[in-house]
Amino acid sequence: MAFNSSKLSIQTIGITEADTRVLGYITSDALVTVKASGYFNGAAIRLGDSINAVCNGVQAEFQVSGISPATVVTNTQT
Repeated sequence: MAFNSSKLSIQTIGITEADTRVLGYITSDALVTVKASGYFNGAAIRLGDSINAVCNGVQAEFQVSGISPATVVTNTQT
């Protein structure tokens, strides 16, 4: 499957636009699929944001470590 923006929610919001946020995401996609570089392309995310995800029943935390015009890169914390 692919990233579904309707399943992404903001859990904490920063004071300024530059502050990082914690986001939540639930998907039936396997963790290995979500770990792939570029999975979160098209998401309204910022560099440094954390994403608490549940991937097909498995909890994982991702940190947004890079955003280029073509690809969102995340590091898995779990």
